[in-house]
Amino acid sequence: MAQEKPHIPPQQIKCYSGQYSPNEIEIPKGVNSIFTEDFSGTFPPSEWTFAGESTTNWITSETNNAGGSVPEARFYYYPTFTGESKFISPEISTTGMDGVVLEFKQFINHYSGDVTFSIQTSSDGNNWITAWSEEISGDVPAETINVMIDNSDVGSSSFQFAFVFDGNSNNLNYWDIDDVILTESVEYDAGIYLLNVASLAPSNETLDVLASIKNYGTETISFDVNLNIYESSTLVHSSSINISNLSTNEEEILTFSDWVPAPGIYNVVVSTDLTGDENSDNDSMEAETQIIDNIQSKKPYFEEFTSATCIPCAGTNPVIDQVLFNNLGEYSLVKYQVNWPGVGDPYYIEEAGERVDYYNVTSAPTFFGNAEIITPASSMSQEIFDELAEQVSGLQIQIEATIENETDLIANIDLTSFAQYPAGYKLYMAVVEKVTWGNVASNGEEEFHNVMMAMLPNSEGISLDELNINDELSFSESLDISTTFVEQANDLMVVAWVQNDDSHEVIQSEMVDVEGDFETYSVTFNVSDSDGNFVEEALVKFDINGHQETNADGETIFEEVFSGSYTYEVHKSGLYIYSGEVTVGNENQTINVVMEVPNYFFYEDFGDGIPNDWTRYTNNNNSNALYWYDGFIIFWRTTSATNDIQLISPMINLSQAGTLFFETFGANMAPSISIGTVDSPDEPETFEEIAN
Repeated sequence: MAQEKPHIPPQQIKCYSGQYSPNEIEIPKGVNSIFTEDFSGTFPPSEWTFAGESTTNWITSETNNAGGSVPEARFYYYPTFTGESKFISPEISTTGMDGVVLEFKQFINHYSGDVTFSIQTSSDGNNWITAWSEEISGDVPAETINVMIDNSDVGSSSFQFAFVFDGNSNNLNYWDIDDVILTESVEYDAGIYLLNVASLAPSNETLDVLASIKNYGTETISFDVNLNIYESSTLVHSSSINISNLSTNEEEILTFSDWVPAPGIYNVVVSTDLTGDENSDNDSMEAETQIIDNIQSKKPYFEEFTSATCIPCAGTNPVIDQVLFNNLGEYSLVKYQVNWPGVGDPYYIEEAGERVDYYNVTSAPTFFGNAEIITPASSMSQEIFDELAEQVSGLQIQIEATIENETDLIANIDLTSFAQYPAGYKLYMAVVEKVTWGNVASNGEEEFHNVMMAMLPNSEGISLDELNINDELSFSESLDISTTFVEQANDLMVVAWVQNDDSHEVIQSEMVDVEGDFETYSVTFNVSDSDGNFVEEALVKFDINGHQETNADGETIFEEVFSGSYTYEVHKSGLYIYSGEVTVGNENQTINVVMEVPNYFFYEDFGDGIPNDWTRYTNNNNSNALYWYDGFIIFWRTTSATNDIQLISPMINLSQAGTLFFETFGANMAPSISIGTVDSPDEPETFEEIAN
């Protein structure tokens, strides 16, 4: 029997701090915006109600899949039902109106089969009219929907609209909804809802000006869109594009690419010119652009709020780390270890908490790229990295960082400005350790990257005055690393970034290694078993010096080890764990380890994962149904199907066997486990039970 794919979980799993702050919805300029909702407060929002089948499927989600801000409303497939379920707005007065426009953002994650989504309206809360309907059989990416409503419900003082799901909920993963806006409709209204022009751009290259225009009225229209560019109050460039027969709710994106600017600061104005336009509030938009000669690449700056007690962080960190590992030297990174869930990370410091407050972070993992949230954090990808790396700056940061007298860190930072920046930016600096091992806690992670050890001079940063072209500034800060959680002085980096506290905009970052003359030694482990054989791929866990595996000769060498006393453990599947202590003094060390072979015919403790000679059988190759975690094998049935999940050992001659021992624990929802034999790992269907 084939195993069904699992449904997607109801929302990104995170560890919450208990803090919360709502977002603000951006309302387009319309004739009469009479109702808005962005689902940033309590859920359901005040006076919103549910009706129909299984109303508990309507929830809030800490995501922004629909294209708005975190959080958003979600219809989730579980508990499953077949029928109609409504999410109903409060009563809204539309007295005196002939028509209204409902705008909302949506994102649909499909599972299988057909389902129907609709907007229904009512003036009495009992009788409902369908104003818009869409049957889908696949995923729907983030999009903005506009529904023109002019039925008999409009004009009522008790007008309501409802988001409606209809069908078998098991055919869906979820439907995300955000940024709901209800406006009064008019006949003639051409508006600009987005103007995109680079705030900083190079001189002597074509400057692209993108404008998104829309027909907000009920009649088809033709009109001109004008571009005017000013330096101070002087008009330096103008052009026009004609739009013909733009229908109701139709949008068009225009690109003006006919101007090559010289260095300077310019005001870009785009406006519509529609005869009889009934709403002048949305007829124009403007933006400022600065053109400079010496444009700089902006080094992407990443910040993650994480914890060794946060289980979702353990799954997210490898995703982030892998993308960044593929781009070494091309980014800056600070990871803040937070003090939740539970006791929080052992390496939590007050500056991390102050950065939590800075961004009003409420959950872990939370991940930012150039101060823009990347959610969920596990969605980090090369594509996202590349988009951030394409950003430009008018600032250069240079850092020299050294360790003196073993514990004194000195950081010298030079800023050079090639653009004009107003007062209000700050220079922030942090000392991070590339890899730490000593803050292991409860989430299964054993190593942690770019852990923040201190901020220089503190988390308040250094305020900068107005920056002008060719301004140069120098700063010097120091830190006694013996007052921090630093594990290895030769494993540090200094990160510097310039950020605006009001907007959180990051205009540049840099990250460099801390240099120094360090007196270190090598420690060699030679690992064999009690039968005299070299042990290859034994995992040596050498305290804060990290983890390494032995080679074919049973050897691994830890370089650059500082003087001190350390503990170690040696692990190898099928052998007893070996542990000990070593003091590194003024010379290199060699440690000979003999691992005892168990007095069993066959032995496996899964200490380092599922060995390659074991076979997993989960049907449909769903690895989520059977996996290794922290020395244990977890069987997880993701559906109600009756198919077996099997873990098959290597071939064993059972004629020599006596008693079989194995340990199980952590049962949930009364599963059953059986032990038995198969003819070969390739024939799970030959399973014969011995006991259960």
